[in-house]
Amino acid sequence: MSQALAKYDLNGALKYFQDKTGIIGFDHQQAQNAKRPYFYFEPPRSGKAVAASGFFQHRVTLHGVLFCPPEGEANDQNEMQDVMAALDHWIAADRFRIQCADENYNAYPAWMEEVQLSYQRVDVDVIAFQLRGERFVNYLQEEQTLTSKVYNNNAIEGGGSVWQRERK
Repeated sequence: MSQALAKYDLNGALKYFQDKTGIIGFDHQQAQNAKRPYFYFEPPRSGKAVAASGFFQHRVTLHGVLFCPPEGEANDQNEMQDVMAALDHWIAADRFRIQCADENYNAYPAWMEEVQLSYQRVDVDVIAFQLRGERFVNYLQEEQTLTSKVYNNNAIEGGGSVWQRERK
């Protein structure tokens, strides 16, 4: 389930980057001679932690690269550094939130929040970046029911809850 959630975050980030900068982005590798500039996002890395009964905190880290145009073209590498700085500014202006997107890149009714962008030039024409965000998600009703059934069965088989066993 966590990977599916992370895909919506990735699609949202990809759409956000493209809409704000006008630079095309991909979630799959491109040929060495692909037209530059473009963003490339690696497959998402996600994690989760239980936040409360029925909710969990979904955290995602997206790693990517901005491939800059070769030196001497209209948009040089310094301009691409400015693009990354502008993205950081736009994220702050949007209250550190990016709306998620479905598999067709349409708006999905969820938001990646507490978004942080960090970036660094790693080569003359390559800027690596990392985008981190989180959101709170409800467990699906079926999963919640199954979880409670498993917990209740274990409690019954084990002789009840710890509180009930201590009272005996």
